[in-house]
Amino acid sequence: IVAQAYSTLVVNRCIFLWSDSSLGTYSIGLYPLGTVFRTSISMYNSEFQASGNKAGGGLYIGGGAIGSVVDTRITRMKANGKSTSAPITIRSQARVYLSNINVRECLSAGNAASAIHVSQNSEVELHNSDISSNTGALAAIVVEGSKMNVIGTKMNFNAGQRNGSCVAAQKSVVQIYSSTLSGGSAAQGGCVWATGGLLYVWKSQVVNCTATRLGGGIMLDNLRDSARITMGALYQTDVSGCSAGIGGGGILAVDVLDISTPVSGVVVEQRVNLVMSSCRFINNTVGGFGGAVLATAASIFLDDSVFTDNYAGVAGDDVWLREASLIMSGVTSGDAMQAGSSSCELIAFDDSCDVFDEAIPESGELR
Repeated sequence: IVAQAYSTLVVNRCIFLWSDSSLGTYSIGLYPLGTVFRTSISMYNSEFQASGNKAGGGLYIGGGAIGSVVDTRITRMKANGKSTSAPITIRSQARVYLSNINVRECLSAGNAASAIHVSQNSEVELHNSDISSNTGALAAIVVEGSKMNVIGTKMNFNAGQRNGSCVAAQKSVVQIYSSTLSGGSAAQGGCVWATGGLLYVWKSQVVNCTATRLGGGIMLDNLRDSARITMGALYQTDVSGCSAGIGGGGILAVDVLDISTPVSGVVVEQRVNLVMSSCRFINNTVGGFGGAVLATAASIFLDDSVFTDNYAGVAGDDVWLREASLIMSGVTSGDAMQAGSSSCELIAFDDSCDVFDEAIPESGELR
């Protein structure tokens, strides 16, 4: 179905089926001629199903279209690798509301998200949905140059080969509220990966996610881009049971990826900023540095938070810093907070922190 300029499309209680012999790219596509030609879609109680290796997407909303999709399922769909072939593609200044969406067991290759791909200055609200068991080169949800709010949603057992398994955001504003993200795996940012924008996680759970390299739970990555600022905020969020191979078992905030070698005498501009308040970091592990949190060339404010039973194979069971600053208030840490270079700064407000063991080695500064 293709709906173009000045069209209104309403879909209720429909099932769209694919087989190996099916042709075409999308089951439903919205292709307005431009943002002034408003096209809208309302979809309810419908389902997309694919059997075999269907190389196409399910729902495409673009060109400034306005959409509302409720109580809809997409299962076992395979994207063909183009960024416009995800099960749900939203782009080109589209404005879309998604509620009670179930995207499961979908597979993507190349540059397509395995569930929802949002790009080109679009805005999306995702409520009370289940985005689980999807696999691809990219994350289940990819947001590029756009805004997305995720509220009351489950994202479980997604797998990405590159950055992020549940969410990957680039130059975007992504806000995650009251959601559970668990069992994800990726090379970097085992659950969520973000660069050049704002990531806000509020009253959520990041559980048992794994990164083969960096950032088992959440990774803020500035990609060494001097023109880019990456900001993150976590509030009343638990990061537990996450692991990484090299650095940042739970959280990684990084602008310089060489985490093990200090840059002596070099002033590194901190273009990654992370605020964490009323959070808990429990049972996170890493083979290298920073069992719970690792920060390089980053500025971190940590308030009213607890670290419990985190482990690092090399150094910094709870926190590892390099060319970074950490300001703490009301923090309880049972293990080491360490700095790996002379340009680190750790500031703890008097009588408000309970930090045991070696707080910081001789190479850093403790105030």
